[in-house]
Amino acid sequence: MRILNIYFLLFFTISPFSAKLQVIQNDSINKIDNVFISDTILPQNVKIDTAQIFDSISKNSHFYKDSIVNIETGKDSLNSLTADSLNNDSTYFVKINKQYLKSYYFDTRDIIISPTRWNNKQWLTFSGLALSFPFLLRYDDDIQKYVQKRRTSSMDRFSANYLEPWGSGYYSMSTMALFYLYGSAFKKNRIKKVAMLGVKTYIVTGFMVLFPKNLLGRHRPYQDNPANPYSWNGFLGGRSFVSGHTTSIWGVSTIVASEYKDKPLVPVICYTIASLSSFSRIYDNKHWLTDVLGGAFFGYAMGKLIYNANNWKLKVIPYSNGNNVGLDITYPLGLSKN
Repeated sequence: MRILNIYFLLFFTISPFSAKLQVIQNDSINKIDNVFISDTILPQNVKIDTAQIFDSISKNSHFYKDSIVNIETGKDSLNSLTADSLNNDSTYFVKINKQYLKSYYFDTRDIIISPTRWNNKQWLTFSGLALSFPFLLRYDDDIQKYVQKRRTSSMDRFSANYLEPWGSGYYSMSTMALFYLYGSAFKKNRIKKVAMLGVKTYIVTGFMVLFPKNLLGRHRPYQDNPANPYSWNGFLGGRSFVSGHTTSIWGVSTIVASEYKDKPLVPVICYTIASLSSFSRIYDNKHWLTDVLGGAFFGYAMGKLIYNANNWKLKVIPYSNGNNVGLDITYPLGLSKN
């Protein structure tokens, strides 16, 4: 097995305020003309897996078409561009535009068809989780009874005021709004990008979760007396599986944790909030244990899919050969068999 690299050359059309980047593949077989990197998806640390690039070029052309990256050079020359300046948080403009709005559709589509692209490891993981479901289902009733017997008025208030709002979107979307405002005010495009992806993930997961909820029709714990975890009534018969609150908070938390994985405390905080908010759905008697576990897996998976689809990992190196100034971009193709 070997790791392949493909090198790309970026040609610039310079103005005093921005640079238009055109990507041309530098090999003797194929040439990609008139392709532009979207300013809504280029990450701070400009790096990406190439297998995804070629797949996206053929199947997700919205990433490229009529889209550009603006570079704040402040000069009419590329001489001021360095590797450090390219990775600087203020180098890239992140904004809500047509490409960003269109990406809602394409990311949703990619989530729906993602099983057709799963590898053996992903299918094995899914199969293991599916097979564990009947085993976990046996404990739904015991967990529900155990938790409900230990409810207190103070914990009820804590759950209602500090845990549930994260899943409902009140706290999570308020946080994303603050991220966006802070990023806009202080030109911190990394945090601004996180806000945009967080909002998109919240909306997309909220839409996707409607399918299992309405198709499976599971009753919530409070709907039957006594509560019955085996009450599955089919289409529109209930809305318990999976937990929408859990799906949403795990999706948004995954976006933030994935972007700031270089800061170890951030993922810990994100997943702790997601876990506590998820537990509140059991505590409040709104969901069964398996509803919450299914929502956590569903939200995490969709958060990762959306994050990876919108964060490519390229290595950008400025160069000069005496006559021309430009950038080399290296994409790791990944492992392939000889």
